[in-house]
Amino acid sequence: MKLLPIGKQTFDQIINGGYIYVDKTELIYKIISLDKPYFLSRPRRFGKSLLLSTIEHIFLGHRDLFKGLWLDDPKPRTHSEPTPEYDWPIHPVIHLDMSATNKTSRVALDQSIKEQLY
Repeated sequence: MKLLPIGKQTFDQIINGGYIYVDKTELIYKIISLDKPYFLSRPRRFGKSLLLSTIEHIFLGHRDLFKGLWLDDPKPRTHSEPTPEYDWPIHPVIHLDMSATNKTSRVALDQSIKEQLY
């Protein structure tokens, strides 16, 4: 029996640890296929970090993590929809951990972000 991923916030931890993962890769495919920015506005603890971690692994081309998920073997929900194929191109990813930033002042925040970018 698979366990719930309590305290696990990254896609690779959940997949490699054998935890329960609700496959949302079809929705992620739709988001990353849009030709415009997408704003994520969700309350705390609603899976934003896991979503971004999943997108990060898609963009890094880690297809092996997606075995058995929709994105690895996409199937249309209806017969009228074409089956999309994802080519797994590798994209550069910049990962900023905002939880590690010093937010005590604007100057401290700016410095923390500059250190992460460096």
